[in-house]
Amino acid sequence: MQKEIGRIIKLTDKGFGLIARGREGRYIMAYSFQAANVLTPDWKDLREGMIVEYDTTTTIRGNEAVNVVAIN
Repeated sequence: MQKEIGRIIKLTDKGFGLIARGREGRYIMAYSFQAANVLTPDWKDLREGMIVEYDTTTTIRGNEAVNVVAIN
């Protein structure tokens, strides 16, 4: 499991389209929190600008998804 730390730069009101920019400037997108199997029970508390720890090992329908594992 590869974990990265990134900042949430886009987050829609329904939990779709989380995009985090990691240390290497990579952009990761999860189409929905449920589909991406977000492990954080407080995912509704996520806000743009937050720093999150996430793993990038999940693939859904050929797209790399995000499992948010911690909110910093």
